[in-house]
Amino acid sequence: MKHNSARHWFSLLLLAVATAFSPTARSAEAPAAKVERPVIFLNKSPAIIKYQLGRLANEQLLLVERAATDKQFTPVYQAILTRPGLAAKFRTEALTALAAINQSDAVAELIAGLSQLGGEDEQPVRAELTKLLLAQPIAALKPRQAELEALAAEAAQPAQRHAAFAALAAFQPADALWSFAEGKDAGFTALLN
Repeated sequence: MKHNSARHWFSLLLLAVATAFSPTARSAEAPAAKVERPVIFLNKSPAIIKYQLGRLANEQLLLVERAATDKQFTPVYQAILTRPGLAAKFRTEALTALAAINQSDAVAELIAGLSQLGGEDEQPVRAELTKLLLAQPIAALKPRQAELEALAAEAAQPAQRHAAFAALAAFQPADALWSFAEGKDAGFTALLN
């Protein structure tokens, strides 16, 4: 009888501890802190703006005020375009806004974004921007042939060169692309990868 009583109390104690430390119990006690809209001083130097945006978590960055009709928000959109861990819909929004603000097109902004990414830790972002670049219509890629060739020839990271060669392959004949790669350092490697 004592053994069953002890087992009963032990079971109740375990149940109480499990309930106290469960996620639902904690969320009932302390609701998740609401992320407030950060204030970014966009009238400061580019280095200060970059620092301000760089210190924000992704969900804070997405709360920063922005308008696709105002050039002062360019650094915000550039940060969204090149920030790791953001969903494709936010990159697409940033891409559209940058093209409107800079009176350019999506391909030009993607080439600029890829050119900015130099670190190995930025590989996932390069992959996302490459997907966006390769999704562009041939009619949009072709006028940017010179910029794509420059990226393919001079980019610091192999992944940047791969993206440029992949975009060039969408509209250039194979023999022209082969001749172009022939004269570049690691051109064949970038072309064939």
